[in-house]
Amino acid sequence: MAVRRVAAGPRRWLADRWRRPAFRLGMLAVAVPAVLFGVPALFGVPVLVGDNLIQNFPLRTLVGRDLVHGHLPLWDPYVWSGAPLLAGFNAGAAYPVSWLFAVLPHLLAWVANQVVVEVVAASGMFVFLRLQGRTRLAAALAAACFAYGGFVAMQSVHLDLVEAAGWLVWAFVALDRLARRPAGRPAAPWIALLGAALGLMALTGAAEPLLDGGVALVLYTLWLALRGPGRRLVVLGGAVGGAALGALIGAAQLLPGEALQSTSQRGLHTFAYFSSGSMNKSLTLLGLDPLLLGGSHKVPLSYVGTYNLPEISSYVGILAVMGAVGLLARRHRRHPEAANWWIWYVVIAVGLLLAWGSFTPLAHLEYLVPLYNRQRLLVRNLLEVDLAMCVLFAAWLDHMLLAPGPEPDPRTKLSRRWPVLRSDVVLPLLPVVAVVGLQIVMVAGGPWFPHFLHVPGPVSYGTLWKQDVFLTVPSAVAVGAGLLVLRRRQLAPRLGRLLVVVVAADLLVFNGFAQVDPQLHTAVSGAEPAANALAAAVAAAPRGADGETPRTAVFDPDRFYPNEVDQLGQPDLNVLRSLDSVQGYGAVVSGAYDAATGTHLQSNLAEGALENGTFDTLDLGVLVTPPENFLHMVAAPADAPKGIIEGATPYPPGPPDPGASPLTAGAPPTPPTAYQFLLPPAATVPLGPGTTRTFFFGTVLAVTKLTVPLAKAVAPVGPNPRVRLGLLGPAGTVVHWLEGPDGVPVRGRMQLAVPRPMQSAGLVVQQLPPAGLPAEATVSLGAPVLDTAGQGTYRVDGGFRDVVTAPAWHFAGAIGPFGVFERTTLKGRTWLTGAGTTKVLEDEPWGTEAVSVRAPAPTMLVRSTAFATGWQ
Repeated sequence: MAVRRVAAGPRRWLADRWRRPAFRLGMLAVAVPAVLFGVPALFGVPVLVGDNLIQNFPLRTLVGRDLVHGHLPLWDPYVWSGAPLLAGFNAGAAYPVSWLFAVLPHLLAWVANQVVVEVVAASGMFVFLRLQGRTRLAAALAAACFAYGGFVAMQSVHLDLVEAAGWLVWAFVALDRLARRPAGRPAAPWIALLGAALGLMALTGAAEPLLDGGVALVLYTLWLALRGPGRRLVVLGGAVGGAALGALIGAAQLLPGEALQSTSQRGLHTFAYFSSGSMNKSLTLLGLDPLLLGGSHKVPLSYVGTYNLPEISSYVGILAVMGAVGLLARRHRRHPEAANWWIWYVVIAVGLLLAWGSFTPLAHLEYLVPLYNRQRLLVRNLLEVDLAMCVLFAAWLDHMLLAPGPEPDPRTKLSRRWPVLRSDVVLPLLPVVAVVGLQIVMVAGGPWFPHFLHVPGPVSYGTLWKQDVFLTVPSAVAVGAGLLVLRRRQLAPRLGRLLVVVVAADLLVFNGFAQVDPQLHTAVSGAEPAANALAAAVAAAPRGADGETPRTAVFDPDRFYPNEVDQLGQPDLNVLRSLDSVQGYGAVVSGAYDAATGTHLQSNLAEGALENGTFDTLDLGVLVTPPENFLHMVAAPADAPKGIIEGATPYPPGPPDPGASPLTAGAPPTPPTAYQFLLPPAATVPLGPGTTRTFFFGTVLAVTKLTVPLAKAVAPVGPNPRVRLGLLGPAGTVVHWLEGPDGVPVRGRMQLAVPRPMQSAGLVVQQLPPAGLPAEATVSLGAPVLDTAGQGTYRVDGGFRDVVTAPAWHFAGAIGPFGVFERTTLKGRTWLTGAGTTKVLEDEPWGTEAVSVRAPAPTMLVRSTAFATGWQ
C-alpha cells in the first residue's frame, strides 16, 4: 500500500494542478516553444539563422567552454586576432541563461535559451495584464501576440534582443505593483524585481531594448506618479532605486562594454550614425499587413522593401490593431477604466516617432539626449509599440468581446435602426477594411503602390501577381476577425474558442511567411564537410617558427555564396572548431584594429592591408575566397549551367561568336559593379627579364585556350624579349609549360590553344633571361582571357589578381566554391626583435599563453595579439 501511495502521489499532484487554469496555461507556455524549437533540433535543423548562427551561438559556445574549465569568459582569441568576449556584448557572457552552455550539450542549451525567451516574454505580459484586471483569456491571447508576433518574433534572429525584450515586461510589472500594491505591503520586493529585470536586460548584452524600453518605462513611471499623488515619492524613489540596482547588477556587462565601445568603431557618435537605422514612415503599413511587400521566401514574393524585414516588423495580429482602434469608441472612452489606457497610446505615439528617426524633424532633438544617442537602430523602438498594442488589445477583448456588459443605449435614430453603425463596431472594423483595401490597391495599382512605399528596385505586374493572390490570406484572416465583432452576440458561447483560432491562424501565417527558414547544413554540425575541410587545411598549412597554426580569413563580402560560407564556417563560426581568424563579426570591434584591417564588415578585409604587410604581422596564413575575386565571366557556357564561378557576379552581355577570341570579338570590359569591395587591378603588369608572374584563377578550370595581351614596355635595341606561358596544376605546384624552354618572341597578343582541356589553377607567364637584351627590357602584360571546356570564358582581372599572387601565396585547392590560399612564409604568432627563437608551449582559449624564449642576449618578445580595452 505504501508503494501505491508513493506512486499515486505525483499523479494526484499533477491531476490537482491540471484542474487549475493557470497551471495549464503555464504548461502550455513552456510546451509551445519547446515544440517549436526542440523538434527541429531533434531532426538536425536547429532554428539558427542570421546573427544567431554566425555570432550568438558560437560566442555562447565559447562562454560555456571557458566556464567548464573554470575560467571567466573574458577573452576570445579566435576573432579579430583576439577580442574581448564579455565586453563585446554579443556573447551575453554575464547573462545567467547563457551559462547553460557550460552544463548542457550546446544545441540543447541553445534550445533552452530560446524556450526561456518565450516563457519570460509571455509570462511577463500575462502577469502584467492580469494585474491590470484582464480576464485570463484576454491576457493569454495578448501574451501570445506579444511573444509570437512583432518585435519578439522577428527579432528572434538576435537572441540578445528578445532576451532583453522579455525582461522589459517584468520591469513594467514591478513599476505597476510598486504604485498599486495593497496598503501596508512593502515596496522593497517590487524595487528588487525592477532592479533584477533591468539588470538582466543589461546582462543580455542588448543595448537597444534597454535604451528604447527605458523611454517607455520613464513615461509609465511619470504617469503612475501623476495618477497616484499619495505614493508619488514612493513611485519615483522606487523607480530610481530599481534603476540603480539594475545598473549595479548590469555593471558586469556595462562597464567593460563601455570601455571597449569608447575605443571602437562606435567611439564617434555622429548624427548620421545615430539615425542610420531609421524606418521610413510609409513602412508603418507593415504593422497592418506585414506581408504586403513580400516575406522571407521566394514564394510568393521575396521582400522587396527598404531595410530588412525583421527590423521593421511590428505586427502583433490584426485583432490587436482592431483593439487599439476600437478602444477609441465613445462607449469605451466613457468607461471608468478608460483613464488607464491613454498612457499606452502615448507610448505608441512616442515609439513610432522614435522609430521613424531621421524621417521626422524630431531626430535632431533625440540626438541631444545623452546616452540615448549612443545607439544606431532607432527602428527597434517598435518594441514598445508592440507592448502597448498588446496591452490595449487585452483591454478591448474584455470590454468588447469577452465581458462586454449590456449594450449601450442608442442615442440616435440611425443607431437604433442600424446598431452596426455604432462607433464601437465601426472603429475596430476600419483595420479590416484597410487590409482588404491594401490588397485591392496592390491589384489595381500594380507597380505604383510598391514604389509609393519606397521599394528601391524594379517591380512589375509579372513579379507582383503571385503576391496579389497571396494577400487574400491575410485579408481572409482580417475578414474572419471582423465577423467576430459583427456577430459577437450570436457567437458568444463559442467566441473564446474562435478568438483562439483567429489569433493562432494569424500568427502562424505571419511567422510561416516572414521567418527565415533554418539552414540544413552549417558549420554548427560537427560532420559538416566544408568546415572540417577548412580545419584540415589550416592544420596542414605552413607554420611560423613558433609552431602555432596560422590565422585564417574568409573574404566574401559580396555574399556570392551565403549558404556555402556558413557551411565553411565564416567568423564567428570558426570558434566552433577553435580556428583563429583575423576577422570577426559583432557590433563592436576595436577602432584601431578595424582602421588597419578593414574587418568590421562581415567576411571583409582591407585589400591594402594584404599588400602592406599588416596581415603578415597578424599571422594570416590561410585565405579563403571565391574565384569571382580573381576572374570575371566574359561569356557564359552554351548551356548556362549554375557554374561554380557564375555566382552572383554580373557579367557583360553579348558573348562572342563560338570559336572566336573574346578580344577580337570586342568583349566589353568588366562592369564597375563587379568591384564593390575590391579595387580594379592595374590595366597592365610589368614583367622584367628573368622574372615570372602567376595569375591565380581562385579555382580549378578546364582550360582550352589562352589569350594574353603582350607588349614591349621598353623598346630595346636588338631582338624582342622572349616569353613562355604555362598552366599551374590543380594542386598549385607543378607548372605545365605550353612553350619550349626558349619561349617565343613578344609580338603583341599571344593566343595559344591547349591540345586537350587541362585542369589548371592559374596561368604562369615567364620572361626568359636576357640574351643580348638590356637588363631593363620589360614586357607589359594585359589581362589574360581563357576559354574553358564547358565552363565559359573568363578574363583574369579580379581585384585580388595583383594582391594574392606567387610567390607570397600558394593555391592549396578548393573547398566547394571557394579557393584556399596559403601564405608561403609566416612570421609566426610570436617573435623576437633581436637574435633568438620562440616556441609557443601553451595557448588556451581563455587567454593563457606560455612562450619559451631562447636568446643569447636581452631582447623583446612580440606577441601577435590585438590589444583591446574592456577585459582583464
